[in-house]
Amino acid sequence: YTFYSLINLKILILSYNKIRKIDALGFFNLNKLTKLELSSNQLNFINNQAYLFLTSLGNFDLSYNNFEIIKNDSWKNLLMLRNLNLANNRIKEIEIFGFRNLN
Repeated sequence: YTFYSLINLKILILSYNKIRKIDALGFFNLNKLTKLELSSNQLNFINNQAYLFLTSLGNFDLSYNNFEIIKNDSWKNLLMLRNLNLANNRIKEIEIFGFRNLN
């Protein structure tokens, strides 16, 4: 519930921190967020449930992290997503439906 009271937040930049994971309620109540930058962290896991609240997210930067696998339906709740940056990760495997539901 870290961002619970920020209901009108549209841009969130958390780049260049040491974030390792994001739990299911990490983005709770951020349904107006359009841009999320998490680049240059140490992320290797984001709970898919965290995306349930990001219904307006259009730009998502996850570059320069430690992701190794893109699991099936990883982005299934991000229906407004237009730009996804996964550059400079350690991606070794993309499951067959890893990018399903992206337009």
